[in-house]
Amino acid sequence: VGPVAMGACFGGVAKPSTPVDKAPANPFNFASGLPDCCSSNPDNYKVMAELPGARLVEMTLAPGCEDKRHDHPTHYMFVVNGGKLQLTPPPGETSGSAEVELPTGAPPIIPAGPHQVKNVGTTEVKIIFVEPLPGMKPCGTVSDFVAPFQASPSCYKILAEDDEWLSGELNMAP
Repeated sequence: VGPVAMGACFGGVAKPSTPVDKAPANPFNFASGLPDCCSSNPDNYKVMAELPGARLVEMTLAPGCEDKRHDHPTHYMFVVNGGKLQLTPPPGETSGSAEVELPTGAPPIIPAGPHQVKNVGTTEVKIIFVEPLPGMKPCGTVSDFVAPFQASPSCYKILAEDDEWLSGELNMAP
């Protein structure tokens, strides 16, 4: 079982990122003036692959670990190893704080905006997510395209979606 994120112009081969000793360049220019997650927290956020118009990021937070305040575009997540996180502010809010229990396998879609994350649970939390890059444009309609979710619903399942992207699961049981 594995997560799949599909969006506008999603295709081609992902290029694995090469490990670097310094924080990656910030491809965003957020209105908040804050940096992106990877450049502000290189120990906790790693670009795993560069995709056409997006990037795949892995977040890892040990129990008690807190990242530095940062900003995101809307991001499409898959929880690899769940746990309890404190989000300041909560998704979609501009102030306050909330504790959320994210179960393994959850596919939350988090709206754009700044926040800070703290692991207030007892397990290491690992999440992978897709962040669309600035300037990504929809492909438009592809004639005769049949989505795998329609062509093979016994193998593919939509986990979460919005107007731009969807998160799905591919299960190829023996």
